[in-house]
Amino acid sequence: MNHMISQKIKELRKKKGFTQKELAEGICTQAMVSNFEKGEMIPSSPTLFAIAQRLGVDMNYFFNMSSTDSTSFKTTDAQNIIRKLIHQNDYESAYYIVQNELVQESLLTTEHRQFLLWHKGICQWFLHQQLDTAIQTLEEALHADDKQSTEREVAIMNSIAVVYLGAGQFEKSLSYYEKCLLLLKKQSSISFTIQIRVYLGASRAFQHSHKFNEALLLAKQGIQLCTENETLYLLGDLLFQASHCLISLEDKLNASIYLENAKTIYTLQNKFDYLKIVEDLRTNYLN
Repeated sequence: MNHMISQKIKELRKKKGFTQKELAEGICTQAMVSNFEKGEMIPSSPTLFAIAQRLGVDMNYFFNMSSTDSTSFKTTDAQNIIRKLIHQNDYESAYYIVQNELVQESLLTTEHRQFLLWHKGICQWFLHQQLDTAIQTLEEALHADDKQSTEREVAIMNSIAVVYLGAGQFEKSLSYYEKCLLLLKKQSSISFTIQIRVYLGASRAFQHSHKFNEALLLAKQGIQLCTENETLYLLGDLLFQASHCLISLEDKLNASIYLENAKTIYTLQNKFDYLKIVEDLRTNYLN
């Protein structure tokens, strides 16, 4: 779908006689239009809406596929672009695409429908803080495919736990994280990125429930998994989480070590907002 959007922007821009600079004026930069057309960037929902208006088409134009398009290509590409938008916290654009896909429900495979419901629930929470609605959608997704893999089951339950955690319902969050952790023990083939997300989220849930030793152990398990897989994925967050747990356990010496390591990772990743949080934690609890 990312390829489809980029191709349609380029084709329609040329058909309408716009240069990249003219299309970008008042909307974004020329470089961004160039990246949209190369498929290197995904325009946000407001940006795509403005581009559609300038080119004289409805926004749906960029998502409609011809009957000759491959269903398998469409499914794979749609899921990839939705994942990327969620990763970028662009829930508005992700929700738009999800809804656009769900309109064609009779044409969807069971797996793809489950994926769409799953990410619809995520968007409902992060866009509108609709707890009951989001949980209902996520629960529907969880039970939408009798043949789902354990990995998909864990990933959806992790999302449910994240929503409950964000809503301050820590016991409900913990109950789902405990189910996830049990499945991780039974199924070693689950991708390490999902395992890392579960360890981080579960550590936070245990911490909020004042179970600091359990929270610390889970954060350390996540850190170990990052080390074993030579990845920085969520490593800074896990180090910060471990430091936070150690502060709660009044172990300021080791808390300082973990916090300094978190600072190093955040610096490498240019996460400057996170660096401020690190310094705030140090100032308030470790000085």
